[in-house]
Amino acid sequence: HPTLPGGLAVQRATLSTADWDGDGHAAPGDCDDTNPETWRGPDVYAGDLGSDFQSFCEGYCSRAIAGDLLLSDATEPEVQSLTCLSSVGGSVFLVDNTQLRSLAGLDQLATIAGALYIWGTEGLSDVRGLDGLESVGQVLYVRENQALRSLSGLESLSSVGTDVDVFSNPALVSLAGLAGLDAIPGDLQLQQNGSLESLAGLGNVTLVGGRVLAWDNAALASLDGLDRLGAIGDILVLRGNPSLAEIGALGALRSVGADVDIYDNAALCEADADEVVDGLTHLGGAATVEDNTGSCGFGLPGHR
Repeated sequence: HPTLPGGLAVQRATLSTADWDGDGHAAPGDCDDTNPETWRGPDVYAGDLGSDFQSFCEGYCSRAIAGDLLLSDATEPEVQSLTCLSSVGGSVFLVDNTQLRSLAGLDQLATIAGALYIWGTEGLSDVRGLDGLESVGQVLYVRENQALRSLSGLESLSSVGTDVDVFSNPALVSLAGLAGLDAIPGDLQLQQNGSLESLAGLGNVTLVGGRVLAWDNAALASLDGLDRLGAIGDILVLRGNPSLAEIGALGALRSVGADVDIYDNAALCEADADEVVDGLTHLGGAATVEDNTGSCGFGLPGHR
């Protein structure tokens, strides 16, 4: 490297603009500033990418995909090679992949214009590797992932375009990773997640534009995490959660655009469910509160 003249400020300026390989592109924008023959500027790959992953980033610092990213058959070395990937114009499909234990390599992926499907994986315990992801244009779909314990890795995610659907993930204990969301324009669906005990991780969500559906979550004991939720655009359904005993986190809820259905929650005090309904200033449909048979304070089940 050339000798740097002057003081620290001059040194920093020189470092920030240095073009070590003389190809006309300074080091901050040239990820391979040692070889002028291989560097290529930002590029958009036309169509879908579902194979030949390891050649995708050759010579590129930043490259986007115009279509879908299909990772169902991808191996870990192939995913690790996608270090230049910055955005996907379609959807990302990580479906029925039994090989991946990590999503390392996708760290530069910042935007997905379509949906993100994480469905049917067997080895992922979290989604670290998606740490740079800031927005998903459609649905975030997390379904039937046998080893998934948390959503850690999605901490940078600040917006989704439609739904957040978390369904049938038997090992999932935490929604940590979703704290960057302050609104969900579509539905929030939480169903059949047998190890999920609370909704911590959703603590910044103030609005769900569609439905809130929480049913058949065997270990769900409280709705802690929904403390700032003030409005639901469609229906609210809490059904068949046998451990759900505490729903005080819905204390900020003032508006539900359609029906409220709170029923068949064996550990829930019926009067507590009634309090949620009574606290609403707007209810766009009917309220059904029944078959919540948990103890109310020191009284008998169903009575304060």
